Amino acid sequence: MGSSAADEIAAAAAVLLLAATALFLARSNPFATGDSLTPKVELGEFAAISPGLPREIPGIITQEVLAAFGAENAVAVVTAGAGGSAPFVMDGSMSKLSETVRYAMTLKNRGSGVVLWSHAFERDAADARAPRQVAVQAAQVVRCGLWGASSYKKRMSDEALSLYLKWCGEHWSGSGSPTSELDVARKVTAAVPDFSFGWSALALAAVPLALETGSADAAQLAKEAAEAARRSIALDEQNPEGYMALAALLPRERYAEREQQLQKAISVRKTECGCERLFYGNFLVSVGRVEEALEQYERARAMMPLAPFSNVPFAQALYMVGRHDEADKIVRDMLDLWPEAANLHLLKVKSAFWTRRHEEALAGLRSPELRLGSKQRDALVATFEALKAGGGARQSEALALLAESVADPRRNDRMIVGALAALGEDAAALDAARRLIASRGHTHADVLFDPNLARMRGSPAYAALVNGLGIPAYWRQTGQAPDICRTAGRPAFCAVA
Repeated sequence: MGSSAADEIAAAAAVLLLAATALFLARSNPFATGDSLTPKVELGEFAAISPGLPREIPGIITQEVLAAFGAENAVAVVTAGAGGSAPFVMDGSMSKLSETVRYAMTLKNRGSGVVLWSHAFERDAADARAPRQVAVQAAQVVRCGLWGASSYKKRMSDEALSLYLKWCGEHWSGSGSPTSELDVARKVTAAVPDFSFGWSALALAAVPLALETGSADAAQLAKEAAEAARRSIALDEQNPEGYMALAALLPRERYAEREQQLQKAISVRKTECGCERLFYGNFLVSVGRVEEALEQYERARAMMPLAPFSNVPFAQALYMVGRHDEADKIVRDMLDLWPEAANLHLLKVKSAFWTRRHEEALAGLRSPELRLGSKQRDALVATFEALKAGGGARQSEALALLAESVADPRRNDRMIVGALAALGEDAAALDAARRLIASRGHTHADVLFDPNLARMRGSPAYAALVNGLGIPAYWRQTGQAPDICRTAGRPAFCAVA
């Protein structure tokens, strides 16, 4: 055989080898087919690599990750050996470092072997809740990344997906910097400019900064958020996050338009994040439709069953409609898992205005996890002591302290309004509510439907405040009456609904 023929055979063999390799990679790599990735994860090994760690920890992590993904889940999760390979593998290790345990969690592309996301969570070695907390936080990041990326119809590189997962990590756990999430989102759009969920990530990151009153960059950020949201929808009309961002950016009085955007958000995709339900639930509460909000909150909680942010709004709405026992159970269960969650401690104190458990509120106000300024805390302590004592000198002190908080937009909040209402100071409570909504925006209109303001709803001052916000006009326009207009003795302004 001549050298030329041998070269031709060698070349042909090389071509066949390359073709076989490409075929193997196409089968093993979820991005190589040209189609969107399959949002399916296999739970690999969670190994305890340090001596002295409880032998049951790996099994606990596996079970808790499965539980954290929830019943209504857009990302399929299977255990190792369950049948049918998943394109992604989630695994990790636990190692002891002096008095702490490091939980290193990772997500890998099975085909390429690339680690797409990793994070080390350090927890006190004596903390029995740590495996559950780590599972919830890691599952939320993985769920966010794969759910969003599964909408992309082209090949997405490992590098791009890793960058998007980094944004998910910032969005759900945060670095402490208000702009870090925005910076990562901008990098995602630069890396994959035709990725709809990259643009909606940018919109969602910019919205909170755009809505901050007093920010010099607020107007520019609002413009950037709106453009990013519209671009995300132009790329994928089934991206709910774009509609959520546009809803948040609408002016306060455009309630009907906001609801239309949020209804699109909950309806455009068969699988959901659950965040859409939370957003829509918050809107319904802000216009007095609390009973309807419960359904949205319950759906969101089914998708994210162990996270405080999906449980707190649901529990609060239950308190507001008088279903105290159900709300109490949710709060107890969540505090058992997240004893340091400030929003849970805040709700426990706030709910005392509705349950009349003043002693429990006073105990809660002593909790170091409750993130309140000292003056706010002093005002609330005085309020609950006055309520417990039935008035007296402590009430005068409470009113003086509350008046200071009302005068300061940084300290005037729903708790202050509720405190004034509980003390029977109707005019002061309505004034505080008016100031709160004016300074913090339309989402705080829910304070008007606080059960403690019920006796004020027939007053001209309450009617003037509600009408001034344009809420009855929205009721009339949509034919959607609030809870307070569906009962006997409803206020006169309900006639417009």
